[in-house]
Amino acid sequence: MDVTQLPFNRFIGLERLADGSAFLVSIPDGPQFKNHLGTVHASALLAVAEAGSGAFLAGWCGDAGENGAMKKNGASHQIWARC
Repeated sequence: MDVTQLPFNRFIGLERLADGSAFLVSIPDGPQFKNHLGTVHASALLAVAEAGSGAFLAGWCGDAGENGAMKKNGASHQIWARC
């Protein structure tokens, strides 16, 4: 899965970084991502964090199958969350 192709991530201009980079994804620098203090807005930071975690999981686990089961090297890993 290429997280940069998800509709919201395309909307904000999310970019995948080169292999070997210390980071997986980024957004371009621009005033649309700044808060009233001139720093990066929290929602922009969260968007990058969410996309980065998705890119990491997709790379580590592969694409999700039915029921959220993910497979890596023939082993089945189930992803779940408890609220």
